[in-house]
Amino acid sequence: MSRTRLSVAGIAAMLGAMLTGCTRAPSDAAPARNLNSAPEQPDDAAARGQVLFEGQRCINCHGVDGRGSSLFPGAPIIVGRRAADIRRQLIEPCDPMADVTSCHPLKLPDLSDMQLADLEAYLASLADSGEQPNPGPPCDDAPGHICTIAGNGIAGNRPGQGILAREQFLFWPQNVSVDPQGRLIIVDWNNYTIRRLEPEGCRDVVDADGNPAGRDCPLRNIAGSGLLGDSCSTPEAPVLADQSVLNHPVGVLYDDLGNIILWAWHNWKVKYIELDAAGNPGRIFCLFGNCRGFSGDGQPVGFNWDGMDGPARFNLPSSCVRDNEGNFYISDQGNLRIRRVLPDANDDDSSGEALVLSHQDNIVETFAGGLPDAVGNPRRTLPDYSDSGDGGPVSECTFNVQSGFDAVPQFRLAFDDLRNQLYVADSENGRIRVIDLNVDPPIITTFAGGGDDVVADGVSATEARLFRPADVDVVPDGSGDILITDSFNHCVRLVDYETRTIRTLAGMCGPDTGGYSGDGAPATAAQLYEPGGAALAPDGTLYLADTLNHRVRRVNP
Repeated sequence: MSRTRLSVAGIAAMLGAMLTGCTRAPSDAAPARNLNSAPEQPDDAAARGQVLFEGQRCINCHGVDGRGSSLFPGAPIIVGRRAADIRRQLIEPCDPMADVTSCHPLKLPDLSDMQLADLEAYLASLADSGEQPNPGPPCDDAPGHICTIAGNGIAGNRPGQGILAREQFLFWPQNVSVDPQGRLIIVDWNNYTIRRLEPEGCRDVVDADGNPAGRDCPLRNIAGSGLLGDSCSTPEAPVLADQSVLNHPVGVLYDDLGNIILWAWHNWKVKYIELDAAGNPGRIFCLFGNCRGFSGDGQPVGFNWDGMDGPARFNLPSSCVRDNEGNFYISDQGNLRIRRVLPDANDDDSSGEALVLSHQDNIVETFAGGLPDAVGNPRRTLPDYSDSGDGGPVSECTFNVQSGFDAVPQFRLAFDDLRNQLYVADSENGRIRVIDLNVDPPIITTFAGGGDDVVADGVSATEARLFRPADVDVVPDGSGDILITDSFNHCVRLVDYETRTIRTLAGMCGPDTGGYSGDGAPATAAQLYEPGGAALAPDGTLYLADTLNHRVRRVNP
């Protein structure tokens, strides 16, 4: 069965399916087999798993190859899923407050451990069959050329550590960054992991025909085991980050000591990972937030150690940054606002448990957005942008971003610590906005977008037409230049801070240009498919999460 490439509507449908679940076949479908009464079973575990997969009508939602079907094109792709994840989905009781994706509509409590293992073996076998991976040509060193450095175009997951990056399946990677040691960090959103590209253990590889295909390096999972859930270390029960479970991480930030701040979309939280001097992960903590919702302004923001029902709640936190004064800013996308966590005298910024405990009583407030509409819900910006609040204080501004459970990550933040300015991707308004923190109250204006020029190379940034830009980053060279992931124009763009002009770095910029092509050639002639995030390394190398192509790609400086 051929794989159907999903647009954002497909992502929305898939997440909707994870919330409400697929249904069984229509009533005229044959009844499911009794799990324990099949007269003959193959000797091979994967073959037994296939019999079970088909006999229980899993193909109705997930397709004959586990990659979705024409009947339910938004069904979750389950290639490479493990027995523990299957157990959570099909056997354990549904607890929507703890994990909405456990609410599979069909529970099979009689599945044995052996049958779980057989299903795992079958789903693992799908990772090495069916559609062939196409990592593309090996990377070259030509300036401006693009290549794939992780993933190969197939959605899925090969469990384990040390798998070469272009042999590993990614599943809608949402973001990339560079750690303090210069290593690439990949946010593998739908595999619930943060992966790191390791500089050791690289080797020369060949393609399917035995021809040299360049040099590949291994990936290491530094957060998330690949299973879905929510891990929080407590003083009594530590959890190591690479053995933890996450629910759709969206991005990471490295603090001044090299530790990780992580925001997890469907965990409704900001988390913290302690790292050693070499950047290897230790414990993972829940830093801010509890369960889904909106509450807590004027109250302590910290995680409730005794359960999820703490005072501070976020809805789809899509990014987190910290300013020069110690304030944390969290883009609370589902609540259409930016929240701010204020510092206090008790803050201990050393690292680890001391940092987490000292920030539990910090106060959270709404910093920008969140103005109520006529019935008290957060107000979206009007189509004519007349109530945006541009040119005025942030307390009077509005935003427009996706906010339902089936939303896609948008509304990300970036902080310029040299100029004390906060940038926000106001995605559905098609703009990048900047908040000047040097004045009191802070003032918000449009920095890029809002114009009619789709291609827009060399013109003023406000003449450009952006289409749902998901991410914004400050270039790390001190120039103040701004990197924009223009997701639905399928390109990555750069705004020169001094001249305020915009140009394209990768992709061809246009709503109809999405696809995959161009590796081994100039990046501005390549096709991307709804890239979710990008980052410029200090040496000028551009890395981008080519989300719907299930790849991470590199553009040479």
